[in-house]
Amino acid sequence: MGLARFLKLLAMPQRIDAEQLHRLLLYWRRKRKDEKNKNDPDFGTSVFSEYSVILNSGMVNTAKNNKVTFPKSSSSIDNIVYSSETWKFSNPYTVTDSYSDHYMLYATGTYLKESS
Repeated sequence: MGLARFLKLLAMPQRIDAEQLHRLLLYWRRKRKDEKNKNDPDFGTSVFSEYSVILNSGMVNTAKNNKVTFPKSSSSIDNIVYSSETWKFSNPYTVTDSYSDHYMLYATGTYLKESS
């Protein structure tokens, strides 16, 4: 499910910031666990424009700096989305020695300032 479609499903504003997204995902995880809800907010996508609805955000895995995280289809469907006002990430890499069908995505992070 795309992030924009998920926000529309929940009647949320079509642009949210990273903190709102974090709270929304925590809420949805609890709701899903409690109600066994079938609408899974898994935004695994290599269409990076899906994340444009998050205000002041950055992504570790981008079209320019693409890291394959799902080798079965050679796609980059996993990401680290962050607030560009408080974090800066660089040097993304994947760990390919895995017991999963995904490679784990990592990056070096620098904390810039307290969130207001």
